[in-house]
Amino acid sequence: MTRALTMTFKTADNKSKSVRVSDYQGDPDKAAVEAFMTALAGCKQFAKLGVNQFAVPGSAHAVDTESTEVYQYEAPEA
Repeated sequence: MTRALTMTFKTADNKSKSVRVSDYQGDPDKAAVEAFMTALAGCKQFAKLGVNQFAVPGSAHAVDTESTEVYQYEAPEA
């Protein structure tokens, strides 16, 4: 099973931007995620062409994905 935490933000020009943390351990803690998102928005260190990319915290979603292999190509022996 693959785990990912996706956090979405609004940029200073009101576009959507997200940060994804893959393969995190444990259960995401609401207070810790909120603190991280607030700190990231407050640091104002990520700008592209003068536009803050993480201006306003939006939401966070934890996603657990299970993968099942359906097909795997096997090269013929030479």
